[in-house]
Amino acid sequence: MKKSKKNKIKIRILSLVIYLSLLIMIILNSNKIVAIILTICMYILGISSIIFNFRKLKKKHVKLNKEIRRIVTYTTNFLLFDFITLVGIGLIYKLIGITTKSANQQEIVNILKNNFSLYTFIYIILLGPIIEEAIFRFLPRIIFKNDILFITVSSSIFALMHCFGSENIFWIFLIYFPSALYLGYAYYKTKDLFVTISMHITSNFISTLLILKS
Repeated sequence: MKKSKKNKIKIRILSLVIYLSLLIMIILNSNKIVAIILTICMYILGISSIIFNFRKLKKKHVKLNKEIRRIVTYTTNFLLFDFITLVGIGLIYKLIGITTKSANQQEIVNILKNNFSLYTFIYIILLGPIIEEAIFRFLPRIIFKNDILFITVSSSIFALMHCFGSENIFWIFLIYFPSALYLGYAYYKTKDLFVTISMHITSNFISTLLILKS
């Protein structure tokens, strides 16, 4: 086995260990010490993934105007897709009498309505998307080289992590899963974390404005 291949295997194993550790800490987030360690790890991962992505684009000599066009195209398509799927799923749920209440969404609404601050605003719109894309797109792509497996597993975990604490988890999962699939597909196609981060930021920004205006 060549040295480069051995190194790639080691990187994938290390990434898997980091990924599983982060997921476990997210689940055990109620413990203060775990929460602090998790926060530090997530910020380190977020910064590292951005630096890695920037260097990769620089190495490939990707021009700024091309990068902007790609970001705008994928973000616009994502917002349209997100709107259609959310409206469609909402109508179907209404017709068959299913009521859903996402604990994740409710927590965000409560924070924005009752404990609004500049840091909260920045975290939800900017820092949150960066960290989530690093955890749910960047790391899984290193671990899973099979495209279908990467998109399916990363999207499923992303959707599940947004369902914790909710009732009717299955139905809420179906609300988050299409968006997660699209983000996974976008990263698979572009191999560019800035694209999915931009998609995520724009979506969170619009959602935040709608919550604050309601």
